[in-house]
Amino acid sequence: MTTLVVPLQPLALRHEIGDVIKDRYSIREVLGGGAFGTVYRVEESIGTRTVTLACKEMHVLDDPATQANERDDALRMFQEEAYLLQTLRNVHIPAAYFESAKGVWLACPVCGRVFRGTRVCPEHGSVLQVVKERYYLIMDFIEGLDLEQKLLANGSRPLDELQVIDWALQVCDALATVHAKGFSHRDIKPANIKIQNDSGEAMLIDFGLVKPSTVVGGYGTVLKRTSTGLGTIGYAPPSAQEQAQPDARTDILALGMTLYRLLTGRDPTDPQDLELMRRQTPRNFNSSLSTMIDAIIMKATQTDPNKRYPDVASLRADLRAARYPVETTCPNCGWVQHTAHMPDAQTLCERCGRPLMAGRNGTIPAQKAATPRPAVSPVTQVNPYQKRILEIREELKNPTASPTSQIDARVRTINDRLSPLYNFSVNPPDLCPGCHQARLTTAAGQPTGLCPLCQQGQLMRRQWELKHCPICRKEGFAQQKLSETLVMCPICRRGPVEEERRPRFGGMVVDVWWHCPRCQAHFDEHRGRALLVSFEDDPYGIGAQQKGQSHTRDEWQKISTRSERYGLCPHCSAQFDVPDDDRMTLMDYQLDPFEVGKRYKGTTASWAAWARLSRDLPPIAGTHHCSHCRAEYDYDRVQHTMTLLEAANIPAWAQRWRGMPISLQSWYFAAEGKRSGNPGLICPSCHTEFDQDGNSLKLAATTASALTPSLNQSLSLEDWQRRARGIPTLEEAQQLRNELARLQAQKNEEQVQFRRDEQRRLAQLEEEMFQLYKQAVLGGFTPLRRMSPAASAHDWKHMPGSFVVLPLNIVHSALRSNEELRWESTANKCSVQTIQGACLWSRDASGVLVVTSERIMFVSQTEKQRNMMWQCENYQISAVDIQAVQGSSVIVLHLVNNTLIGFEMGIAKWDLVMDGSTHTLTMTPEDLVTLLKSLSG
Repeated sequence: MTTLVVPLQPLALRHEIGDVIKDRYSIREVLGGGAFGTVYRVEESIGTRTVTLACKEMHVLDDPATQANERDDALRMFQEEAYLLQTLRNVHIPAAYFESAKGVWLACPVCGRVFRGTRVCPEHGSVLQVVKERYYLIMDFIEGLDLEQKLLANGSRPLDELQVIDWALQVCDALATVHAKGFSHRDIKPANIKIQNDSGEAMLIDFGLVKPSTVVGGYGTVLKRTSTGLGTIGYAPPSAQEQAQPDARTDILALGMTLYRLLTGRDPTDPQDLELMRRQTPRNFNSSLSTMIDAIIMKATQTDPNKRYPDVASLRADLRAARYPVETTCPNCGWVQHTAHMPDAQTLCERCGRPLMAGRNGTIPAQKAATPRPAVSPVTQVNPYQKRILEIREELKNPTASPTSQIDARVRTINDRLSPLYNFSVNPPDLCPGCHQARLTTAAGQPTGLCPLCQQGQLMRRQWELKHCPICRKEGFAQQKLSETLVMCPICRRGPVEEERRPRFGGMVVDVWWHCPRCQAHFDEHRGRALLVSFEDDPYGIGAQQKGQSHTRDEWQKISTRSERYGLCPHCSAQFDVPDDDRMTLMDYQLDPFEVGKRYKGTTASWAAWARLSRDLPPIAGTHHCSHCRAEYDYDRVQHTMTLLEAANIPAWAQRWRGMPISLQSWYFAAEGKRSGNPGLICPSCHTEFDQDGNSLKLAATTASALTPSLNQSLSLEDWQRRARGIPTLEEAQQLRNELARLQAQKNEEQVQFRRDEQRRLAQLEEEMFQLYKQAVLGGFTPLRRMSPAASAHDWKHMPGSFVVLPLNIVHSALRSNEELRWESTANKCSVQTIQGACLWSRDASGVLVVTSERIMFVSQTEKQRNMMWQCENYQISAVDIQAVQGSSVIVLHLVNNTLIGFEMGIAKWDLVMDGSTHTLTMTPEDLVTLLKSLSG
C-alpha cells in the first residue's frame, strides 16, 4: 500500500529582476510559478552573443521543521527532471541542465524575498529562514503561447483541425523519444504544449512528473511529491491502478483528451464537461470534424487502456493518415506517398525526387483515398524527420564563423597609438619639446640688485628712520621693552602697569603691587603670581572675568594680547606693538591732530609704511626704487618679499603681481624669462616654461599647439618629448600595453569559449541528427542496404542521399517482393522453460536476426544448424517486451499461440552513410522493441 504524506509548504524563495545567478544568468522577467518552483526568463552572455534561456528554481525546504528525506526527495525529483531533459534528445523537447549555487541567504517564508543585515522581514514581521543552497533547471526558452492560451485567445472556440493534427504529430514524435527511454510523461495537456513563435512547431514541456514505466524486467514505481502526484484531473486516467502504474497508453489518453479539448472547446477539468465528453463523440460538439479524427480521438480516450492505441507509433500512423489522406504511388520508384491534397506537377517523390505526376510512359498514376483504420496502421512513407535532418546537415556543413569581437576595434586603436614608439628617439635629450630647436636652460633666480622690470637700473634703498611719530608727526618716537617683572595692562590694554611697594605692619613687611594709572587696576603680586584685586575702567570686560583670579606674569601678558616690545610717543601718547623687526600695530593714542589714529587704529603695517605716514609721503613711495625706470618697491625684510607699488611701464607678466608681496627669488626668476616665478627650465627660443615639480616638470607656459592642452600637467622631460609628438607617455604606454595584453587574453578566452560552445552545439546537432536518423530508421523512412565487403566505402561515396549499410550479408532471395528490410543484427535465439513457476531462458542457436515490414526471421550460424531459418509473420506477434537475464537483454515475443520466443542481443552498430561520409549508428535492444511494437500492432 502506498501512503500519501502531506508535505510542509515549501519556501518560495525568489529572485528579483536584475539579480544574477552564478555570475552567468541575468534575470529579466518572472514567467510564472507554482507549488514546486518559480520560472524566470534569463539571459546569458557568451562572448558577444546574448542567449535567452528559461530558468526554473526549485522551492527549497531548508528550515528545521522539514524532514531531511522529504527535502532530499524533492531535490532528487528536480535533478531527475534535468537528467531526463538532457537525455531526451528531440527537436520537440527543450534541452536542459541542472545547476546549483551554494551560499547563505536569509529569506522571508511568506514573501520569499532575501534580506541582509536583519533577522526579521520588515514587511511581514516573520523570522527569516536560512537557505544554504539553491537549485536551478536551465532550459531552452520557448517564446510563444501554449495551446491552452491559444484556445482561450480564440474565445474557447475549436481550433483548425489540420493545424491541431500537425501539432499532435510533433507531440507524438516527442513522446516516441520519451517512451523509447522507458518513461511516460504523465501530464500531457494543452498547457504543457507550447507553440514556438518563430517556427510554429510544438514543444512538449514540464517533465516534472515523468517517471519510469512499469514493464517486464522491471522499473519500480515511486509516488512523486507534486500538487497531486497523478497528473491533471480530466487528462489523467480514472483508474487508480493505471495512475499507480502508468505506461505509454497513459500519455495516449492524455493526448486524446488534449485533441478533444482543442477541437471542441470542451474542458475536461470541468466535471460536467468531462461527463459529457466520456459519453459523446467530438463530432457531437463540432460537426465540421472529419469522421477519421473523430474515430482517432474516441479510440485514444477509451477508459479501458487495452482498448486504446497500444503505443504512440500506432496513434501517429492514424493521425498521419487523417492529415494526408491521398495515397499516391510513384511511377518511377514505386514509393507510396501520402499527401494532404491531390499531387500536381510540382509535387516530388520523397524517395527519388522525381515528379509524382509523370509516369514512366507519360501516364498519370492513380490515386486513392486512404480509409480510416481502427487500430494499427502500416508504416507510412512520409519521412517526418527529413526537413529537420536537412536543416541540421546544412548547419553542420556551414558552422557559425567566429564572430567579430568588439575588442578588435580597441586593439587596432591601441596598436596605432603604440606603433610610433618603435622609431621614437630624442637627441639631444634636453631639446625643447615646444620648438624642437633650442636646448632648455635652468633659471637661477639669484638676486642681482637690478630692477626686475627693466633689468637696467639699480634698486636704491631709501634711508628711512622712524624717529617721528606717525600719529602726531613730532620727533621723539622711540621703541621700548617691558621689564621682565611687568606686563601690559590686561584690563585696559593701553600701556604697561607700574610696580608699587606698599609697607605693612609698620613698615616691617613690604608688599609688591601692580598698578595701571589708566584704568586704576590693582594686582597683588606674590611669589611670581599676581591677583587682580580691583579696577575702575573695564573696556573689554576682562576685569569682570578675571577679578579674584591669580596668574603668572606670562599668563597676564598673554591675556593682554600686547607684545613686550612697543613704540611710544611722548607727545600724543601713541602706543604701537612691535611683534617683529619690520612691522608695527597701532594700539592706542591720546591726541590725533591728523586723524591718522582714527583711520589706522588696530592696523599692522611695515616700518616703511609707518615711516611714510610720519613724513606725510604718498603710498607709492617704497623702501626701494629703480634708478632707471623709477619703479617703486616695498621690501619686507622678515618675509623676504617685495611688493611692486608703481612704475611708469609695467610689463604684462608683472601686472598680476602689482600690489602683491612676491618672493624676491620669484622676481628674479621672472626677470630671467621664467614668468611663473618658480624654479625650473625655460626655452630661450620659444619661451616654453617648465616648473620643477619634484622629479617632474610642470608645464607653466608655451606657444606650442601640441603642448597647450597639457598646461599645468606634470611629466618627465622624456614624456614631454613624447607628448609634443603625439606619442603616449611612458605611463600611458605601459597602461596601453597592459590593456592590450588584457584584451588579447579576453579575446582568446572568448574565442576558446566560442569554439567550445560551437563544438558543443555541433555535437548536440549531430546527436540530434543521429537520433532523428534512428527514429527514421525505426519508422522505415531511411532505407537499409547491404553491401558486399568488396564494395565497402569506395562505392558508398558515389551513392547519393542517406542510407544505412548493414554489416551482414543475408541472401536477397530470402526477401519477398515489395518486402522492406527493417533490421538486421547478430543475436542468440532463446527458448524458455518454466520450472517451479520460474521462467528460465536458454540459448538455442547463434545467428542473424532479420526484421522486415512483414515478418521476423532468424538465420542460424551455429555449426550444426548453419543457414537454418526460423520465421513468423508480424501479425502473429501479440506483444513484445524486454527482460534482463544474467546481465543480458532478452527480447521476448509473445505469439498469438501463447508461445514465447526470446532473442538475446546487445548493441548493434550500423554504418550510416550521408552523402559519401560514414557515421556509426548505435541501435539498442530497446530500439528493436520499439520497432517490433510498431510493426506488430
